[in-house]
Amino acid sequence: MIPAGDISAGYDLPALQAALHTRVLGRSVHYMDATASTNSTAMALAEAGSSDGSIVVAEVQTAGRGRRGRAWHSPHGRHIYCSIIFRIADEHSAWLSWIPLASALAAAEAIFETARLPVLLKWPNDMLVSDRKIGGILCEKVGGQGQSVVVIGIGLNINCDQTDFPSDLTNLATSIKMEHGRTVDRTAVLAALLNRLEIRLDRLRSEGVSETLAAYVARSATIGEQVRIMLSEAEPIEGLAESIGPDGCLRVRLQPDSSSKGDSTVIEVRSADVKYVRKVTARS
Repeated sequence: MIPAGDISAGYDLPALQAALHTRVLGRSVHYMDATASTNSTAMALAEAGSSDGSIVVAEVQTAGRGRRGRAWHSPHGRHIYCSIIFRIADEHSAWLSWIPLASALAAAEAIFETARLPVLLKWPNDMLVSDRKIGGILCEKVGGQGQSVVVIGIGLNINCDQTDFPSDLTNLATSIKMEHGRTVDRTAVLAALLNRLEIRLDRLRSEGVSETLAAYVARSATIGEQVRIMLSEAEPIEGLAESIGPDGCLRVRLQPDSSSKGDSTVIEVRSADVKYVRKVTARS
């Protein structure tokens, strides 16, 4: 539980507890003003035995990271930097690969709930508003015996202006404040995020992937788009993002070449950079 008096200038942690409808997520909060990375801190806590659903929240990350080792822009007191310790029994490990996608879906739902912004999902787990990135997910696995321990790192852009982003992100990123034109209560967004995430994870555990798959596809900014897949340093592959597979992979129908007599091949992508060949299709 949160120690008495542990209230930051940026988060009202008692109000967070009061707003939660969860059984475990967010019931134990490790709040800090600064950390190198909330994921690194959460991974150390998980290995030390911290309970399922414990979260790490920081006002700033000095070495925040995203997928594929990229740096994550983390200005002080503006955004949500949160990592959740999630313990999953080995019997449920078949849907382990769905945790990043389900987490992105929960974050999109939380943003819509609190700010009424329609969020699209770029496979596998980037969140887009107005074709610009508003958040992302980084899931990392920690060793465990008889269970898997996943740290779910979530970064959401909440209260910055366009001029607060570095020049290389100015045209690529947005925030809830930029879309709304006003400052947003981060505590309310974090509470909605944890509530939605526990619902999503519970559904995966009890119902399998079918409902999550349908909900994810309904918000997908990738399905139906011509994409360029960056699998390695080799020549990129282009094709039509056709569907999401049962393990959360992206199924891409490749462009047929002159020797294939019109036939095309569908590949399954599980880890890669995906870029759009054309602008993302607008969806309501």
